Amino acid sequence: MEGAFKGFGPKAIPFLKALDFHQSREWFLENRDLFEKELRDPLSDLVDTLTERFAEAGLGLRGDRKKSLFRINRDVRFAKDKRPYN
Repeated sequence: MEGAFKGFGPKAIPFLKALDFHQSREWFLENRDLFEKELRDPLSDLVDTLTERFAEAGLGLRGDRKKSLFRINRDVRFAKDKRPYN
């Protein structure tokens, strides 16, 4: 396990509130480091911690820190509707 989940960073909720207001790729790219540090990395730690706890409890649930998180960008390669999410 890479790291135990210690919670999300103090800037996580303000980032998500700002993201709700700033619906542009440019804003996100400017704030990507904040997203990775405050949200993505802790969420990956949470997946690892839950996988370990589920194994200890004998549950057949497991996650992968890379595969269990969904893409942050819409993948429209196979969709009829090519419009981006709003």
